Amino acid sequence: MSNKFSVDLDSYINEMFTENISLCSYVKRNSHRFLEQIVGYWNKHLELLFHFNRRSHGISLLKRSLTSEEYYENPLFYMLFKAFAYGEYRFVKNYIPQNSHEERLTGHLISELSNALTIIEGTFKSRAIDIYRKEIPLEFFYADMSSNRMEKFTGADFAIIFHVNLPDYPENIRAIVCQAKKFRKSRDIERGQLEQLISWASEAAYYCFYDMEPSERTAPLIMNAERVKEEVDKKDKGNSIDRSTILEHWDGGIPLSIFLIFELLDVYGDKGKLFDSIWEAKRFVIGEKEDFPRVAKILLVSIGGMAGKQDLRDLSSLFPFRRYDG
Repeated sequence: MSNKFSVDLDSYINEMFTENISLCSYVKRNSHRFLEQIVGYWNKHLELLFHFNRRSHGISLLKRSLTSEEYYENPLFYMLFKAFAYGEYRFVKNYIPQNSHEERLTGHLISELSNALTIIEGTFKSRAIDIYRKEIPLEFFYADMSSNRMEKFTGADFAIIFHVNLPDYPENIRAIVCQAKKFRKSRDIERGQLEQLISWASEAAYYCFYDMEPSERTAPLIMNAERVKEEVDKKDKGNSIDRSTILEHWDGGIPLSIFLIFELLDVYGDKGKLFDSIWEAKRFVIGEKEDFPRVAKILLVSIGGMAGKQDLRDLSSLFPFRRYDG
């Protein structure tokens, strides 16, 4: 099947391998971990295991994962992985070298992911008709809760909410809440901020690390906040986490695109926080007072649309625009 996107994603993916950054940088450093992550996903969906060759190298498997839908439980998930891999690459190529502060980098990251979904939207719907013989919408919305002079009131840097509503899957809503941190050799962690995130976000609490090493520029890495706390608690002095722990430890960071598709999007998995409705997920990430949101930026993605029991016209209706004075 030929995927005719408005932007040639394949050329950008090839460029990523040539430049050896983003996902490519991660897999070259952590080939064994990438194999474990992918095979772990296939193991949950046994019919996919026949694709695995135990002599496979991580990079060759990454290339196949970005060029063929046969490695996925659902072809639509392949499109999403390709889009998010493209968005990550654009982020690390264009914005990491500028070394902006974490809040601005996070805005760039979420914008690139949202833009990537725009690129695949039409092809996604066409492929869904091939699979399900009916229209399956891809809906998404980027809510910037830090705008209108609200930055100082925000808590975590961003949240991602996934809603899966496909004919052959149980309806599923999961969310993660992330604190973003830049790192090179190590990264100091504010213990109070870490503990506060864990206290209210619980199983949804994660850190997103931006690799600022110019020669590597690994994709943004997602790491469970409890795991970050374990590492920080080991230190006799200071509250830092080492680069090797983030990048190379068997229980270290996972590229955002891999985490989203192979873990958070897995409706039978246990990552993130599970909700009964999109409204419940929204109230969780916002908090009790919407004028003082817990999270600065929110990306909502619905695979299948809001029609049905969610009682929502579209995702933007969750966050109506307000006018703030001052």
